[in-house]
Amino acid sequence: MPTPKKEQLIEKVRERVERSRMAVLVDYRGMSVAQQEELRHVLRAQSAELKVVKNTLLKRATDAVGLNFIPGDAFSGQTAVIFGYDDLVTAPKAAVVAAKKYEQLVIKSGFSKDMFFSEAQVRQLSSIPGRDQLYGQLVSTMAGPLRNIVSVLQGNIRNLVYALNAVREKKAA
Repeated sequence: MPTPKKEQLIEKVRERVERSRMAVLVDYRGMSVAQQEELRHVLRAQSAELKVVKNTLLKRATDAVGLNFIPGDAFSGQTAVIFGYDDLVTAPKAAVVAAKKYEQLVIKSGFSKDMFFSEAQVRQLSSIPGRDQLYGQLVSTMAGPLRNIVSVLQGNIRNLVYALNAVREKKAA
């Protein structure tokens, strides 16, 4: 039976798990406190958060939310969790960038509300464009045909103007 203090910690972690769109489990062994603080600051700017959590408390929090599909070996070693709150790719992108910057940081796995991701899958997710970039691509794709229609219509009007100018010059001569 957990103590009241541990129950509070489990509840806080459970709230973060519920609020996040995606979470990435990382092994932070060897990182200094200063590096962790710097990483936290960078993540905060990206609507993400790094939390160091005891494995047993994290397991209980994920089980309380109904994420029983996460294998038990995901909760081993020194575990920190990068919670991404905006979209599914925020946490993986942040984790991969951080792992490149800090060699000690090792990506272990990740999970969303309904799926578990291996380390390789987390890396694949990080290569997907973010929501804003996807919206930009969608708008650009949708605007292409409209741009072509405008160009064709302008071409017809332009040809009409040239023809009328030619008729006017012919009558003037």
